[in-house]
Amino acid sequence: MNNIDNGKKSLKIGVSKDGHPLRMRVDAITIVTMAENKNERILIKRWVESVFEDPTPYSLRPATISKNGKKLYQKGFVIYSGNTMLLRFEYKPVRRNVGNIRMEFRPQHLDEKGMDSLILWMAESGLGEFIFKLLKRAWITRLDVALNSCA
Repeated sequence: MNNIDNGKKSLKIGVSKDGHPLRMRVDAITIVTMAENKNERILIKRWVESVFEDPTPYSLRPATISKNGKKLYQKGFVIYSGNTMLLRFEYKPVRRNVGNIRMEFRPQHLDEKGMDSLILWMAESGLGEFIFKLLKRAWITRLDVALNSCA
């Protein structure tokens, strides 16, 4: 029952051609961004090391860094709340000329307060104002949405 989507977290986006209400929510959003110089890359590396050393309100696990047998990034970790994935953070790409930081958020598991808390935790745990620069530089590479029709 917990996995059945009742549409409460979805936005009203209009009606279908048959007049049924339509609702939509974001299930996953992947962004890629850049640490633009050596000092910024060192800050990321130190931040990752520090979050594994200090207790956090989240559980952290190293990420499996291959997708369909392809290795895109050399390092990364996943942030969980219980068994629910909230954010996959990967850095140090295998190829050049790509964003050197990839973040895959799972906003369907968070309300606005929860997303704010996650971003603020990243800032307070060592990234400071830099997290906001990274987000400002980011571009979306993938957006998964769920569309509900309430007949």
